This record gives sequence, structure tokens and C-alpha cells, in this order.
Amino acid sequence: MEVMEGRPARLMCSVSGSPLPTVVWTHQDTGSVFEPSDKVEHTREFQSTNRDISNRRQDETGVFLDFSSTSLSLAGNYTCTARSEVGSSERQALLQVEFREDHIANAQVRDTRSKKIELSSLRPNQTYAISVRAGNSYGFGDASPEIKVQTLTNEGLQPANVSAVALNSSIIQLDWESPKNIDRIYILGYNIYYKRESDTQEEMLFIEGNRNKQFLIGRDETYYLRIATLTTWGYEAPSEWIRIQKHPQELLPPVPPRDVKAVTMLESVRVTWQSSSEPDTRKSPLLGYHIVYGPADDPSEINRVDLGANAVQFAIRGLKPSTKYIISIRAFNKYSMSDPVYSPSITALLHPPVLSRSSHAALPPSTVINATAVALSPTEIHVHWETPTRGHVTKYQLRYWRPGKRDKQSAWLKAPTTDYVAGSLMKFSSYRFEIIPYSGDVIGEGSVIFADTLSSRPDTPPRKVQARPLNSTHLVVTWEEPSEHTKNGVVTGYKIIMKMKKGPRLAKFGVDGGRRNYTFKTMRQPQNPENLHVNVSAYAITLSWSPPNNIGVPVLGYIVGHGRYIPEVYRSILGPSVREFTITDLSKKRCFSSMD
Repeated sequence: MEVMEGRPARLMCSVSGSPLPTVVWTHQDTGSVFEPSDKVEHTREFQSTNRDISNRRQDETGVFLDFSSTSLSLAGNYTCTARSEVGSSERQALLQVEFREDHIANAQVRDTRSKKIELSSLRPNQTYAISVRAGNSYGFGDASPEIKVQTLTNEGLQPANVSAVALNSSIIQLDWESPKNIDRIYILGYNIYYKRESDTQEEMLFIEGNRNKQFLIGRDETYYLRIATLTTWGYEAPSEWIRIQKHPQELLPPVPPRDVKAVTMLESVRVTWQSSSEPDTRKSPLLGYHIVYGPADDPSEINRVDLGANAVQFAIRGLKPSTKYIISIRAFNKYSMSDPVYSPSITALLHPPVLSRSSHAALPPSTVINATAVALSPTEIHVHWETPTRGHVTKYQLRYWRPGKRDKQSAWLKAPTTDYVAGSLMKFSSYRFEIIPYSGDVIGEGSVIFADTLSSRPDTPPRKVQARPLNSTHLVVTWEEPSEHTKNGVVTGYKIIMKMKKGPRLAKFGVDGGRRNYTFKTMRQPQNPENLHVNVSAYAITLSWSPPNNIGVPVLGYIVGHGRYIPEVYRSILGPSVREFTITDLSKKRCFSSMD
């Protein structure tokens, strides 16, 4: 069911039976349970309040879950569970709350020391534009530049390949794999729910990191289990319920395969193993082997294949060149899988060969020699190498990226080119370069070198600059260095500039890069101007002067005040470079003062 945010919604669950079953609604995302109570009005017209359930009379079927106003937090899967003396049954309904495009949310942080806020009730897999404004009792200032952030998805987060089997009369083995649609750093753990067939409430067991679990059960014959992925933001994605029938004798998974090896061939990676001949009457016959393989640094490209019980080798094709792969193999029977056996990590280097005109397979080139990488600027690195000593080279592939970052770039160069300038790089950053020679489509051995871009001036100014008075003559200025990704190297110094507000620069000096504060000292009241001269005419007075000497700090300006009886009835504020000022429109034969 789809409904616009803020509009009412109604979910219906049809039931039948005599007497009518008891119905409970459950919001799977939050675990909230809605059930009939004394506060719920049971009427024929199904009138109900927000989040209440209204049942029909016993001669009718149907239970409604009503929401008078929907919000984004109410979206998700809802389960309707009907219970009676005979048993229970479940059905699910999906409530989708559409986001209002004109909806603009505002949140305020009243603690001026706080630099963060957590935004809730957002829509999954939605892009939001966020800006911040500072405010006080007089209003709010201009908004900061917008940043766009996309929330993670809640789709497809259920555990994959969930299987459960009763190993004996008291132990259940549960296995699963992490979901593919989310990185594992966002998985807080897994919740295992289980219940007996006669139970109305399930038990829960939290598993933090494992993807398999054995646990004890009681004397009942039939159990129901399911497992839910628990994300770091509190969302829970459950699997379907699994029905397990206990067995009177102990049932065990097969023994893991032995002597697992992985060898790089010319056109594939060959995995070999041996099956265990250990006899055990408690084990079901071996059904086959389950192989899982994928790049070591990319869990999203996991591949799986099942083989028969007689298989002892498998050729993996279509792998990426110069990529490290992890390969595991399990034996399985009709009850469960064995523990995985991992082969040593292996790097795929070779592609299928290409025949030359003489109908002989082209030999893969050896590594390039004398490879170097030298930084030319903060954003450029020059890479140079020499032709391999073995094999005919037709082209080169140059791959480069920052280790640990997802910014891999690639360039193809035709032989005999042996130079390349990588540009638009991050300043003051380490880069890994891989140079791979090719003979036609036959890939040669790769060579790896490292280089750092040069440092540069910071892209942003110091942070959190503050100035506060210590006393009547001292002023301290404090700051923090630019952020790690914008300082572009080691900060070697800071320039401190003093200027008048909306006026010229007064002083400039430098301090060491390790400093985080500076104290202006002896900022006392300046002395009177030197060499003050006064020229008087009938209607004007002209003043001239020189700056005071040995005051220890720059002069920020001068104040000229004059009046007939009270000094500074009229004031003029002058800049520090002014040396002369004329007072006009004066009356004859009057006395005036003064100047500071």
C-alpha cells in the first residue's frame, strides 16, 4: 500500500474461524506490537484511532490497523498474526510512505558548544540537501553552502542463504551469509528468533559477528526459526520463518575437504581438493561441494558454485587481472554444510592466450624494469619504465590509486610508450602505481611502485580563530590548524595580520607552524601625539602632529574633538596615516579644545 506522507492509512487482515481468531499486528522495522485492548472501541463501522486495532464482530472477518496521519517512520513491513486454539497463521503487508517534495524540515541546536546533530525520520535511499545557519536573539544569518547526502537503503538487507537443521534431539545448526546490498561496517549483528510450534511469542538471541550458530532446544518436536540483519541505524531485516523437524538420532554435517590448493593456470585458476574418507554412520551421504570466491578488497563481487560429490577440482575463469582472490570450499549433505576451508589467497595474473600468426601461444611479458615515479607538482606524478626483457609488448595498462581509497584510475598506452604523467591527483597524498605489460591480449607480470604528490599551500584557513582579552594590556589569539584533507602537507608557519575594522593593514608577522596561540602584550593606552602645531585663522583651526614614539603597538587612529566649553562636543575619528586636520565653521573670538 502506498500513501502520501501526512495522509491516513489503513491496513486490513482478513481472518475466519469460529470463534474468531485473536489478531495482533507487528511493525517489523521497529518491533512495535498493536493488539486489541479495553481502550479500543469494537464497532461494525471499524472506527478507530491512530495506531488502534478495530475488530469486527464474531460473525464477520477482518481486522484493520488504522493510522490517522502517516510519517516516514511508519513505513515498512507489518505482520498480521492470527492465533486460535488450533494454531497460528501470519501474513505480511507493506506500507510505503511517499516523501512530500515540498517538505522542508528544520532542526535547531541550542547548545552553542555542540557541532553536530542527528537527523531522524528520514526516508531510506533518498538524497537530502542540508545547510546550516547560525542564529542569535536577533535572527539567523546566511545559510552555509548546501551539502547533499544520500541515506542508505532498507531494501534487500535480509541475510542470504539461510539454512537450519536439527543436528540431534537437542541442537539446531543455523547458517547464513551477510546481505550483498550493504557493507559489513553497517551491520551491527544478527537477531535469531525461534519458537516452538505451540508458542505464541518467540525468543530472541543476538549474534554480533558470526554467521553460524548452534544452540540447544527443548523436548518439542517442531521449531520455527528466522534470522534478522540488525543495522547500525536500528533497522531490522528478517528472513522468512524456517520450520525444523527434530530427529531422534544425531545428524552431523560432512567432514571438510582436505588438501585444498589453488594454482594460477594460463587461462584460469584451478582449485583442487580431496574428500575425506572418514566413516561415520551419523552423517548423511555427501551431496557435493560449495565453492565461494571473490576479490579480497571487494565483497560485492562474491561468486558461488555447487559441484557434485565426485568432483575433486574446479577451474575458475573470467577473473580480473592482477587482482587478489579469496577462495573457500565446503562439503555439504542434506543436513548442513561443513566448516569452510580457505585456500591461500591467490592473485590472478593471466588471461586466455592469443595465437600469433605462427599458431603458437604468445608468451606473457615479464615485468617492466627500472620503473620510477617522481612527483612534478602537488597534483602530478611522472611515471617512467623500461621495456621488459622477456616477451613482445604491444601495450601497457597503468593503474593508480590511493591505498585504502576508492579512487582507482586506469590508462592504456600503446608500445613503445614508456612515460605517463598522472594528473588531477590529490595534494600531499601517497599513490600506488601498477604497470602491467600486454602482448596482444596476453597479460604479463605487473610491477608496483609508490610515490607521493608534493605538498602545497593549505586550501582552507585556520579553524576556530578566536581572540579574547586577558587583562587591560594583553590580548590572546587562538586557532586550530586546517583540516587534515585541506592542509596539503605539514604546516610550517602562520601569518598574523592586524588591521582596523574596514580599514588598512596595521601590522603583519609570522609564527612557527606548531603554535596554536599568540599573545599581544603591552597594548596600553598610547601617548599623546608628538609635535602638535595649531594654526588659527578667523573661521578655522588647522592642527598638525607626528605619531607618538615608543608605544610598543601600532597606532590605530586619532580622535580630534572640539567644543566651546565642553571638550569633544564635536568628534572626528581619523586614520593612523593622517597628520593634519582643519576645523571649520567656527565663531570669532572663541576658545576650543582638544586632541587625543
